Amino acid sequence: MKIVILGAGITGLAAGYKTRGTIYEAEGSPGGICRSYYDNGYRFEKGGGHWIFGADLEVMDFLMQFASFIPYKRNAGVYINKTFPYPIQKYFDIEEAVDVGTMQSWLRDRFGSAMCRLFFYPFNEKYTAGLYDKIAPQDAFKNPTRGEGYNDTFLYPELGLDSMIDTIARGIDIRYHKKAVSINPDEKMIYFDDGDSRRYEQLISTLPLNTMARLLNVKDKLPYTSTVVLNIGATPGRNFPREHWLYIPYCKSGFHRVGFYSNVHRSFAPPNRVGLYVEWAYTKNVPDFSYTFQELTDWGFIKKVERSSFNLTEVAYTWEHTNSNEAESLLSMISDCRIRQIGRYGQWHFQGIAESIREGLEC
Repeated sequence: MKIVILGAGITGLAAGYKTRGTIYEAEGSPGGICRSYYDNGYRFEKGGGHWIFGADLEVMDFLMQFASFIPYKRNAGVYINKTFPYPIQKYFDIEEAVDVGTMQSWLRDRFGSAMCRLFFYPFNEKYTAGLYDKIAPQDAFKNPTRGEGYNDTFLYPELGLDSMIDTIARGIDIRYHKKAVSINPDEKMIYFDDGDSRRYEQLISTLPLNTMARLLNVKDKLPYTSTVVLNIGATPGRNFPREHWLYIPYCKSGFHRVGFYSNVHRSFAPPNRVGLYVEWAYTKNVPDFSYTFQELTDWGFIKKVERSSFNLTEVAYTWEHTNSNEAESLLSMISDCRIRQIGRYGQWHFQGIAESIREGLEC
């Protein structure tokens, strides 16, 4: 059977390993946003920090074939002129709310007006790029009323994410620089931007749900946000944090998170240097991050920037409109076309690396 897989991200790699199908990838390397790169002694990641949490025995058995891992207890915080432990809400008496209305109203009912003014409104306004008063509440496990949350422990490959990805990809048939531009499900044909085409018997797609709709010539109105990740290599400032990452509800530069690679593993930066990433969400225009270096310096996080680079992810966070079933309807339509959608973006909901791998292994 001619099994074709679209996308060589972590989900597609797991599916390729399991099915021995051929993967078609638009870029020139595997991994998607789960990939490291190097710059003058610093190791950065395309999509910011990608840590592996929630791995079950099947996923760990798969991963241990390709890498050794270091376990971590999450150390995160909320930065409001000083750092407060995350989840900040676990220090308050909060009553569980019914999940109704928009994300904004859900946050207010769940955490109360004071907590929303302090953290949840300003943070989620930036995290959703202003959509939080229009979209449905999603991913409740990311905002627990009690406990430590969903990612209180995580793993990272000892030799880096790039080493793990390249080792997995080594035994899989991947065709690079193959961007699909249309699909004819009746004839079971895929057409690529280089003029090539491929017939399939079984098609597995890890492409974003809105992208697959476009390939099938179906219109969609699915809301999503894009991200900019600015990677920075620098000398540490007087107040360089100890956390793995910080959530930022207030700042002049508009970012919502700062992560600290070198607090996860020293191999991310040369001796006496630090590696970090800063993340923005946006819907239309790429944010202006020209003031970011100065702001991080003013906070005492960094002293002197040595290297920097940025990466854009078009579909980074996926949402749905209030009282909408559009994602479910599109997934049903695609399934009727005998196409299997898998992965975080393929299914249009949040999940981590481990769950994405599990979906690939279930093909």
